[in-house]
Amino acid sequence: MAKKHRELEEKFLVGNAGEIAAARSERTAERAERWLGSLNGKQQSIINDWSENRVGQIRIWLEGRRTWQKALLDALQSRNEPGFEVASRVYE
Repeated sequence: MAKKHRELEEKFLVGNAGEIAAARSERTAERAERWLGSLNGKQQSIINDWSENRVGQIRIWLEGRRTWQKALLDALQSRNEPGFEVASRVYE
């Protein structure tokens, strides 16, 4: 998980804010084109504007991902401790 996290940071956080926004815009446009076909100028502009307004979102997403992974690892490390099975039933 740590290796994958580093790879995601390298992929999504390389460059300055403008470069990151441009890469995000490009990825989003590619996805939109798969669903909608070729984008017109207005659609591309909407994607660009949206991307520029998402500054910091990747960091927030990665931090949330890291938090969930830590919680999973903590749970796995305590799975043999007394009471683990009872505590895990709360989430069923």
